[in-house]
Amino acid sequence: MSSILRISEAANLGIHALVYLSLARPEAVQAREARVDGVGGAGLGSSPPDCSPCSAGVIARALDVSESHLAKVMQRLVAANMVSSTRGARGGFTITADPAHTSLLAVLEAIDGPVTSGGCMLGRSTCLVRACWLSELENEAIQLVHKHLGSITLADVAALPEDDNGL
Repeated sequence: MSSILRISEAANLGIHALVYLSLARPEAVQAREARVDGVGGAGLGSSPPDCSPCSAGVIARALDVSESHLAKVMQRLVAANMVSSTRGARGGFTITADPAHTSLLAVLEAIDGPVTSGGCMLGRSTCLVRACWLSELENEAIQLVHKHLGSITLADVAALPEDDNGL
C-alpha cells in the first residue's frame, strides 16, 4: 500500500539541508563543543563542522544526495529568505531563518507551495453525486498536516537524537 501523506523529495531535501545548516552555525558548533556529556542533538551522523557558509557540495555529501538537485532546492530556499547564498571559492549557503521559529510546514510550503486541496481525489472535473464524500476527509487531513507540521520547528528536529529523526 502506498503512503497517504507524500512529502516531495525536494521538500524533504530542503528540510534536511536546513537542519544541517542550523547545526553548522558557529553558535551551534560552539554549543556542541562546550557540552561535556556528549548527549543530544546532532542527528546527522557526525556533527556538521562550522562551515558557515556551507557549500552545496559539503551539504550534498553529508546528506548523500545529488549536488545539482540540492542546488536547485537551495535556490528555492534563497527565494523564500530562509537561506542566503554567497558566491565564490569560499561561498555557500547560510541559514537566515531562525530554526526555533521556522516550522516544517513553512519549509514544505517554501519548496512545494501551499498545502491545499488538490481537487477531486478521483480526478474528476465534476462529481457524479451532489456532495463529495471524500472532501471532508481531505479537508480534515489538510488541517491535521497544517497543525502537526506547523508545530514542529527546525530546532526541534535538530535536537532529536540521531535514532529518532532519521536524518
